[in-house]
Amino acid sequence: MKKLILLTGSLSLYLLEALPQSPPSKNILESPQIQPVTLASEARRGYYAVSGVVLTPPRPLEISRLVLNLGYENQQKNTETESFRMGLYAGAVDQLDMFLRLAAEMPNRFDAQEVNSAMTDSKRFANRVLDMQRRLGATDDEMFFLFPGVTMQNVRAAAAGSGVQPWSVSQPRFVTTRQSLLIGTTEFPPGTRFEVVSQEGSDVRIRYAGGEYTIPISATDLK
Repeated sequence: MKKLILLTGSLSLYLLEALPQSPPSKNILESPQIQPVTLASEARRGYYAVSGVVLTPPRPLEISRLVLNLGYENQQKNTETESFRMGLYAGAVDQLDMFLRLAAEMPNRFDAQEVNSAMTDSKRFANRVLDMQRRLGATDDEMFFLFPGVTMQNVRAAAAGSGVQPWSVSQPRFVTTRQSLLIGTTEFPPGTRFEVVSQEGSDVRIRYAGGEYTIPISATDLK
């Protein structure tokens, strides 16, 4: 009798598995799936929200506005956390590091004021990351695990003021004219020196008497 019952049970199980299964109900398919929120997930969400934005090239004002807007949007949605904001600041440091490296490679493309602004913002964001690290109780090893590549190296260098320092921070560039130039109502002889603001294609932007003027590069010793 026991053998018959076992056989019958096995047969029933086989028949149940063989029968076509009905699809899951609509309510099951539409049930919410909630991902766990952790310090790491929030920090990375903030980091990639900034570093994942393609800025060509990244400019200090755009980066600061991006951080401000993302923080405000998350406040409005009640989705902002301290670790998310820490990620925003770390992403901003990486974006500003890219700008400063570009400025160092192309010294005539950006003016000194913008470069100085980038260094000031980078140091400010980096110090905020380190302050939040202390408040959250994260170790250095854990911080290096949170963000990719050399992010934390960039953060520590920026906070210490030892990050990338383009020429315009310490010594303004000057250009010397090779021919007479008329700027406004004043004519300048060859050999006149002007401070360089930026280079724009075949022109160079110079500063004179508190104003900025564009002159052809061919009229200067700039190469």
